[in-house]
Amino acid sequence: MRKRKIRRIKRMIQLLIISLSLLVLVVVVGLTYMVNNMKPMVVKAVTIEAGTSTIEVDDFLLDKDRQGSFVTDLDSIDFNTPGVYEVEILVNKRNYTSELNIVDTKPPMATAVNKVVYKGITLSPTDLVTDIKDVSETKVYFTKEPNLDMLGDQEVILIVEDSYGNKTEIKSTITVAEDTEPPVFYGVEDKTVNAGGTIFYKKGVTVSDNMDTDIDFTVDSSNVNLNQVGVYTVYYIAEDKAGNKTVEPATITVVSGGIDDEKLNEKVKQVLSEITHEGMTKRDKAWEIYRWIKRHVSYTGSSDKTDWKKEAYRAIVEGMGDCFTYYAVAEALLTGAGIDNMRVTRVGGKTSHYWNLINCGDGWYHFDSCPHKDKLETFMLTDAELEEFAKKRGSYYYNYDKSLYPATP
Repeated sequence: MRKRKIRRIKRMIQLLIISLSLLVLVVVVGLTYMVNNMKPMVVKAVTIEAGTSTIEVDDFLLDKDRQGSFVTDLDSIDFNTPGVYEVEILVNKRNYTSELNIVDTKPPMATAVNKVVYKGITLSPTDLVTDIKDVSETKVYFTKEPNLDMLGDQEVILIVEDSYGNKTEIKSTITVAEDTEPPVFYGVEDKTVNAGGTIFYKKGVTVSDNMDTDIDFTVDSSNVNLNQVGVYTVYYIAEDKAGNKTVEPATITVVSGGIDDEKLNEKVKQVLSEITHEGMTKRDKAWEIYRWIKRHVSYTGSSDKTDWKKEAYRAIVEGMGDCFTYYAVAEALLTGAGIDNMRVTRVGGKTSHYWNLINCGDGWYHFDSCPHKDKLETFMLTDAELEEFAKKRGSYYYNYDKSLYPATP
């Protein structure tokens, strides 16, 4: 009986030992699991230089043998802008948070430019620097302002600084020289005006200078009397900041009656604006001019052959005249369209005849916009084709002194 009881106690002790062992094992396993899962898997922060193109998930992992992936979309982060960005990473099916610290510690890169400048001008620091490279905005300034009134070479020290205070010092050499180049006029032309008329002297005239960008000019027309027929001289005057002066003369011819250039040119521009446009070839423009004259001018058999501009104006405004009128309005419109042209005059025969030679860039051709009873087109004719027309029309119709004019193709 006693032995049996002792055996029972022993079995109970054995079961208790096994139970305690299992409990200890469970506790150890549980604690190990908890420790492993509570252990940091990522670094607190990763610091990179602004402008870095890529970053890997391994840069955030404490244990490089583990696998991880970004939860945060890195495309949403501007790697060129310094700042602290929160980054979420998945490791062992659990999300961890770290920080991406983007800093800008690199100074800008830049190349110095040596420059010749003229005495007394204004010089910007940016004029002496090129190829600036930095991830942020930059500014350029002198450590000491150069003396632009002192002729000769000077070393100039410049600072290129970015938005985060990083600085690069570069050196340039400037050569201060005297500006001896005068301003240049464009568009100064002789003008003809009717007595009592008006001239816009500055219209179409510009002036430029090798240094001054805001240069202006004056016109001395004090010797001109627009109410008195005669020939006068006006002077276009410009002076730059260095004292270089340009005086360019132009002749003003005051005539009695007739049509002045301003008045004719206004009508020419009006017609051309209606029948031509940008992108047209010169030949296309010449054809439209030919057609316009054919449609708008009627043959009346009379003209003032002493003043071609008057007849050109008459053709546009009144729409009538003779062959001289047709030639004249063609010259005005062709010239306004930038097409080279010249007058051709018939020799021989009982009456005169006038037409044009034009060059659209591919050689000279005959251009006769005057109507004829045969209604044949006389646009862009060669010398040979013109002779065939002359045979058909007879009466020396296109007889002219070929030695005075260029040959056609």
